[in-house]
Amino acid sequence: MSQIIERTVKTDLSGPFSHGAGRPKGFFLRLYQSFLSPHEAFSGGFGAWQWVIALLITGMLGIAIQSLQGPYLAPDIKRAALSQLERVRDQLSTQQYEDIRQQIEEGVDQEFKITPLNTLTELAFAGLFAVCIALFAWFGGNFLLGGQALFWQVLTVVAFAGFIGLAGDIARTALMAAKGSSYVQIGLGSVWTTPDNSFNYYLLRQMEFFSMWRIAVTCIGLGAIYSKPALSFAFILTPAWLAFIALVALANGLMGGALVY
Repeated sequence: MSQIIERTVKTDLSGPFSHGAGRPKGFFLRLYQSFLSPHEAFSGGFGAWQWVIALLITGMLGIAIQSLQGPYLAPDIKRAALSQLERVRDQLSTQQYEDIRQQIEEGVDQEFKITPLNTLTELAFAGLFAVCIALFAWFGGNFLLGGQALFWQVLTVVAFAGFIGLAGDIARTALMAAKGSSYVQIGLGSVWTTPDNSFNYYLLRQMEFFSMWRIAVTCIGLGAIYSKPALSFAFILTPAWLAFIALVALANGLMGGALVY
């Protein structure tokens, strides 16, 4: 009888909607601990659908923040895109040139507006981005490090770490408003303050404090659910992040800074 009772209790506490010891942690407690104590945030029980709520909140707030950044980012993006257009002007007819120029002017402005299409597109992109990161981390944890975790548990860590990135977006928006310019730096980009269209400039401006903090929280959270050192995941995620931002920096250099990330 005691074995039956023990089995029942374990099922109630760590059944299909939780993982690990204890009841699933509340959403807001996990969010709070993600900033201050990420190992504790992802230790114990897991609510199976918290990642959905986290992705929806960060996605919707991200769209709102992007619209607030529009007045500062749009002119610089237009300037970069139009500069690229001028380079090939001799290869275009007058009508083609005017059409493309109008498309750039209208397209950039439209990108920062909150519309149903933009909302769905941004939410889909944010979700896909989080899933790709989670798949990479899940593969590293389950196959490279020999751990055992469900994919949605890893996705929960990635989704909550997204709030760190959201905090960075809020900080950048505040700095843009204070400075009246999109050229703001919160990290290593501050050592290369002149936008000179170089690879180093575009690379360093992505090495922000909040980006590094987000990766650290992800690694610590993964270490908690896999019961492995966070450093193990740092060796997996950090090279992938550096490769990604290097590709973005290269693309920005080719596009004259018209790519925003």
